Amino acid sequence: MSGMTLRLAALVAAISLAGCYDSVVPTDAPARDSGPIARDAGPITRDAFVPPRDAFVPPPVDAGGDVCVVGERLDPYEGPRCRPETVECLESCEADPDPEFCQDDCFGADEVCIQCINETIVRCAANNGCQAEWDAYACCSEERCPGFEEADRLACGDPCGMPLDPFIECLNFRAIDECEPRIYDCLMP
Repeated sequence: MSGMTLRLAALVAAISLAGCYDSVVPTDAPARDSGPIARDAGPITRDAFVPPRDAFVPPPVDAGGDVCVVGERLDPYEGPRCRPETVECLESCEADPDPEFCQDDCFGADEVCIQCINETIVRCAANNGCQAEWDAYACCSEERCPGFEEADRLACGDPCGMPLDPFIECLNFRAIDECEPRIYDCLMP
């Protein structure tokens, strides 16, 4: 049973139980004004939830929609870039006996640079043929690691490994030619 079907079944069960509720009022309790809502076990009516016509009702708030239904559109990254010291560090790695280890150290000292690279590559891939794969991963992330948005969803890699794999494959085979050069924008001042 899918997550949506399970949630729908739970909602129907909860609504069904609402009509079966028996209210018990202790005999020594003070009398209450029943107001517009009956306090018996009868059915819930529309009138119980409709405010008077002259009552102020705030407008609904657009929460952006369910990621699993509408997807997650990612605009190109426009945030901070790598520090100049990181670029200098990376340039010095060319003379290092182990350039990959040296580069890892350079990037490890600049979290903003790592964020720029991750955001740039994810957003570029989603906008260059990999949107459906990103949406599948974003849905998994929303369900298993709530609270993350956009490229921060990559922190949910382990619980959503299977949906992440097609996105990475799409990135590597469909979007890499367009996206790899954009990574270097992170290294420019």
